[in-house]
Amino acid sequence: MTKPISTATIMAPSSTTSSLLRSSSPPSRHGSSPFSSSSVNFEDPEAAAASIARLQRALAASREELAEATNTKTKRPATVTTMGRGIRKIVSLYEGLSSIIDEADRRTVNEDGDAIEEHDPRIKRARDRTFTAYNLLLRLVPRLKKAIQDPDMDTFNTFLSDLQDGANAARGDDLKRVKEEVGNWINLDYKPTEVLNSKVRDGRGMQHDVCGALLAPIDFNWDDLEVRANIRACKEGFTITDNYYLNCLYPKDRDTKRIERNFLRSNLLLKVYCCIFTSPSSAEGIEDEAADVPDGPPRKKQKTTGQKKATKANVASLLNMEGKVTGRSIAYAAVLLVFNLTDAVQWVDVYNGINFIAFYNFIVDYFEEFRNDASQQRVQNLLAWWNRQIFPQHVATTTDSDASRNRLLAQEDHYD
Repeated sequence: MTKPISTATIMAPSSTTSSLLRSSSPPSRHGSSPFSSSSVNFEDPEAAAASIARLQRALAASREELAEATNTKTKRPATVTTMGRGIRKIVSLYEGLSSIIDEADRRTVNEDGDAIEEHDPRIKRARDRTFTAYNLLLRLVPRLKKAIQDPDMDTFNTFLSDLQDGANAARGDDLKRVKEEVGNWINLDYKPTEVLNSKVRDGRGMQHDVCGALLAPIDFNWDDLEVRANIRACKEGFTITDNYYLNCLYPKDRDTKRIERNFLRSNLLLKVYCCIFTSPSSAEGIEDEAADVPDGPPRKKQKTTGQKKATKANVASLLNMEGKVTGRSIAYAAVLLVFNLTDAVQWVDVYNGINFIAFYNFIVDYFEEFRNDASQQRVQNLLAWWNRQIFPQHVATTTDSDASRNRLLAQEDHYD
């Protein structure tokens, strides 16, 4: 039932409405202000109610215009599922959220002296890798800490399930996008005899001359037809089960005696990374990379026509990567590249002898586990190189000015 409007209520406008009526406003585009008090007839209750409603609508419209003009329109908060979309990209591609949280709980118990520390180096490294994922997860999803403390297990489990759904959905979207782009890039750059269908992985893999060459380890001479046949037949000594130094991860300049040289600097890997974290269009026109130049300038991109200027924040910005490429994000891109060079029908952990979980962990450990100072410096140089390729503008705006400042101070000291 509709509540009747009181005549007294209409005859006595609220302080907000009265203030609105008294305020002077610029003329509307029709010549008179919609906020003019002369347009309100308080002698007629129904006319007064209609006038007040019209004023309220005009006020709401003005607020929306102001918010749009100042770019301060309130955005709808991200859902839990949306917050989970970055987990596979920068936290962990394979580990479940429950396993990640369990490792944090195990360490809490261990600090109290109730658990035995693991001395097996492989198990210890696996747990360290998981605990790093936990810290990255807290940074990506700050609400997780509060959810963990929630005594209602049903609420907590729903929260985790929604995060997991978002994580897996984003991986599926990336997998499809990279599948199509890799097919197009190979057709364009390598001109294979058997043209790839960008919509499906069928026809790729070791039996395809170009995809097989890219999947082969750098130790094998793919141009040797006998070697190629042995690799395809998985003959002893020619398997790629645990050899992750693949051609697709290197530029054209590679050295089988120095496997770390130019490792993870390939053109294809850069393109896949751009496709995932910046935009597919940002991968267009990337020139073939130079050899091992750790301190060289950012990668030049060829000018391409028909590219539209981005109007939305890219994935890297949404994930607050702050212009810094991470080892785990490179590992994610590497797995999606290698997987899409195979002819696998669907997402699987192991295919044609390649254990993708082990492959992912290998690259993560390459960036996080250092044998000595030299290996740590090599990784720092590699990440610096990646930052220049992916976020050249950010590198330019954050360059330290210490060199110029020190030169000025030295000159002042000299003349003083």
